[in-house]
Amino acid sequence: MSEIVTPDKFVIPSTPNFRRHAEWTRVRYLIIPALALVALLVFYGAPWLLWAYNLEQAGRSIDSGLAWPKQRLVDSLPESRNSLALDNALSHLATAIRWRPGQEYPYRLLGQVYAARHDWPKAAQALEHARALAPQNRLSTWESALIYEQMWRDVQTAPKETLMPDLVSAPIEAPGVPIRTIFCHNNVPQTCYVGPDKWTQPYAAFPDAPPVAADVLFMHPPSSVKLTHSIYADHPVMHFLVGLDPGMHGSATDGATFQVWVDPAGGASRLVYERTVDGLTAKRGWVPGSADLSPWAGRTVTLVLRTTGSPANASAGDWYGWGNVTLTTREAAQYAVLAPDSRMRQAWQDDGLDAAKLLALGKQARYRGQYDQALAWFERAVAVEPDWGEPWYRMGEAYKTQQKLDKAQQSWDKALKVLQQAAGRSPDNRDTWYVLGQVYAERKELDAALQAFQRGIGASPRKVGLSNLYLSIGNIRQFALSPPDLDGAWAAYQQALAIDNYSDELGMSMKALTHHSIGLILASRERWNEARREFQQAVSLAQYDTWFHVSLARSLWKLGQREPAKEQARRALDIYRENVDAYRLLGDISRAEGNVVEARAMYTKVLELAPQDDAARKAIEKLGR
Repeated sequence: MSEIVTPDKFVIPSTPNFRRHAEWTRVRYLIIPALALVALLVFYGAPWLLWAYNLEQAGRSIDSGLAWPKQRLVDSLPESRNSLALDNALSHLATAIRWRPGQEYPYRLLGQVYAARHDWPKAAQALEHARALAPQNRLSTWESALIYEQMWRDVQTAPKETLMPDLVSAPIEAPGVPIRTIFCHNNVPQTCYVGPDKWTQPYAAFPDAPPVAADVLFMHPPSSVKLTHSIYADHPVMHFLVGLDPGMHGSATDGATFQVWVDPAGGASRLVYERTVDGLTAKRGWVPGSADLSPWAGRTVTLVLRTTGSPANASAGDWYGWGNVTLTTREAAQYAVLAPDSRMRQAWQDDGLDAAKLLALGKQARYRGQYDQALAWFERAVAVEPDWGEPWYRMGEAYKTQQKLDKAQQSWDKALKVLQQAAGRSPDNRDTWYVLGQVYAERKELDAALQAFQRGIGASPRKVGLSNLYLSIGNIRQFALSPPDLDGAWAAYQQALAIDNYSDELGMSMKALTHHSIGLILASRERWNEARREFQQAVSLAQYDTWFHVSLARSLWKLGQREPAKEQARRALDIYRENVDAYRLLGDISRAEGNVVEARAMYTKVLELAPQDDAARKAIEKLGR
């Protein structure tokens, strides 16, 4: 009878193979989950690790390849320092983006690298990617605005030649069937199709952005104009805007086709630009375009601008035109097609920067003495709101101060240009007329200066006091006109004192200047006692003006008060040790007193400071006899 095996008698065999099988069974439950975990880490973690590695390598290359200004400001742009390092950075950034395309930071770095190479379109494209991935990151928005601003400035300063005046008078090709437009003349039907106009509308790509004004050649389809013109190598690319008359945005137009042809002498016509703009796009605004004419640089060719109907050939409401047709550089045309001005303003708007905030940033920079920075902020405010006079005025004021510091004549020219813009936009701003008058005076345009000050008298009160304007009129009549108009100057000074509405400038008392100027008129008429009273008033209002003390000293001497005169002359020297007039006056007084040694010392000091002073030299010669 066989033995029954009960559970308590069951024993696991201890053979080697069975033991190995049991051990593997236990290990299997540990290894398989571990392998699965490794697989998951490789699948999900490798992209992050590779992204981080390439980003770190790109950062190292960027650090050695980029150069930033020593004083890096918020609107600073980098320059290339090591081209090979930047190539390496671009390679690593491309790899990083491939592994994690949804990350914003590598695109920002791309933008910096392309900016350092002045490849503005690629820099803008990279930063636009960054903005799309992280709209809340204001830094990307600001950096993209800087890139568009650079393109905009390049467009503004590039060599250019407008073709609009010539196109208006160019021969027309159009049907012999008249249409009802305002351009028809001389009963010639073809003239109804083409004519000059001015349109203002935004870019179609930015319908909510500020509008752009353009001189327009209206061309109702089908029509064309032919212009024979020389193409020059330094601006061989045609840039233009095409669009629909803003007054026809409610029409039934379904679009139009725009073409540019080149007819070279003795050659076949070539189509160099063609664009069909549908009606919906045209109703949103301008569409920019360009045509490369560089193959004909150095030659005279016939340019043909042609407007034809839409593919359906419907012509209802087809009031189309070509705006601001200009020859410029290849780069400027490339940038202009991107509408950098509208994109720049849009980026500022997205960043919460309106004209008022940009103006405030400019004022802060000017207060710190950073005039170039201040001008940049004021120009941005003008770009956002060009019809606002205040930024124009602030630009003119900054250029004027900059000229005083740098002695650069071109600053006067720039100041005049922007102040004229300010006066045209804000004709009731007293401050604008005052500064404009000062700039005219510095440029020796005296009639214009007097007219500007006179306009300021009738303008609304601002920062500048009314008495300052009368003082300025008096100064021109007394010191700038030839011969001087002393009576006119006197009347202006008396009016300034009667009103007594002064605003001081750079710590100088304008009222003191008025008294001093009146004193000089009295001194020229040898009314010395009255002159002394005016000079005394000037000194009491501005005790630290060296010239006021000299004038008072001279009047005292003329009145026979030698000791008080010498005291005032010495005070003048305490304030300014190189006051030539004070030394000369002390020399004259010492000579009159018979103090030859002191007189010679004073005249010698004059010659040390002013070697060409013949009067002092002759005085010393007389003392030696």
